[in-house]
Parts: sequence; C-alpha cells; structure tokens
Amino acid sequence: MTIENKSRILAFLSYLLLVVGAVYVLLFHRKDEFAAFHARQSLVLVAAAILAPAVWYAIAWLVMWIPGVGGPLGLGLFSGVLAAYLAVIFGWLRGLVDSLAAQQRAVPFFGGWTRYLPL
Repeated sequence: MTIENKSRILAFLSYLLLVVGAVYVLLFHRKDEFAAFHARQSLVLVAAAILAPAVWYAIAWLVMWIPGVGGPLGLGLFSGVLAAYLAVIFGWLRGLVDSLAAQQRAVPFFGGWTRYLPL
C-alpha cells in the first residue's frame, strides 16, 4: 500500500499543529484514512496531556486531607504527571516519524484510546 505525499503531509500537520491540524484533517480530509488515523492519534495525545494534570489535581486534592502524609503524598503523585508527559512526548515524536514514513501504527501507551473517539 502506497501512501500519497499529500496524505503524509496532512498526517504530519495533524501532529505538528496539534488540535488545529487534527481538526482541519478531520473536517476537510475525513475520507483520507491515513491522515484521519493520525489526526485521531494526535487528538488523543493532546487529551492525555490535558487530562494528566487534571486527574492528578483531583486525586492530590483528596489525598491532601490526610493529616501528616497528605501533602508529601500529593506532591509525590506529581511524578505520574511527569511520566504521562514523557509518554506523550514519546508518542508525539513517534507519530511524527510514522506519519512521514507512511506507517499506520498506534502510538505507544495512548494509541488504543482512539477507538473510544466518536470521530
């Protein structure tokens, strides 16, 4: 299966321009399966980058109520946010490379989440 250069560029732009690029691809080039696949991957990575600190904040707020250990435990849980950001950066770089190499592989850690997108 050969992927046209136009599809590769659209897929690359969906990662490079984050939400704007992904939405553009999904609105105007939905029939291009390769570009749409990478646009959904990009949206999942952006969602993970937004949700990671939000989930940490909610959990840390609850843990902070534990006297004595709540504060340090809440701060220690922030390492989960850092790990999520490292995974997002790795997935983003992998998506950029795969889009230019005409590979349609799910990004690590978050790629399976695209099946939950109603797009």
